[in-house]
Amino acid sequence: MNAFTKNKISNNYELIARELKRVRTGAKISLAKAAKDTGIGERYLAALESGRFDRLPEGVYGKNFLKQYALYLKLDGPALVRLYEEDAA
Repeated sequence: MNAFTKNKISNNYELIARELKRVRTGAKISLAKAAKDTGIGERYLAALESGRFDRLPEGVYGKNFLKQYALYLKLDGPALVRLYEEDAA
């Protein structure tokens, strides 16, 4: 008999990514428009929405992109940054 291993199905990065994309698409905002409105490069917004935080600039810059994008989407930016930091630790 094989032993089951408990795996974390979802992590905070995935939750953050899904929420960002869900809200943006629900508001019918294109990624290009969001990039133009926020001044954040479209590739960075795509990275945020796909949970690829390793593709963001390191340190405070990546966190600020997340916070700024969340606020643009009328989400709680500081709360999302805290979730991000839990997985980054």
